[in-house]
Amino acid sequence: MNLAFLNGWTAHPNQTIGRLVLNAKSVTTDNDVRRTWILFGDPAMRFHLAASSSSSNSNTAPASSKDFHHGCSTPTLCPKEIE
Repeated sequence: MNLAFLNGWTAHPNQTIGRLVLNAKSVTTDNDVRRTWILFGDPAMRFHLAASSSSSNSNTAPASSKDFHHGCSTPTLCPKEIE
């Protein structure tokens, strides 16, 4: 199910986390796995990742918070998206 979740996220990066979980649960036939695999967090949240740089220069400075979605300090959890 973890792999199904990650594959779903890769295929549909704008999908809500809750929808990704439901889709991942739908691929397993084991009812015990479906009942016990739970999401801790807000199912309406979405992942947001900063755009990757085409160069892999290790001397570049780390990304500033302005490089992330809405200027948030982390690329994956964006409180402004939840508002």
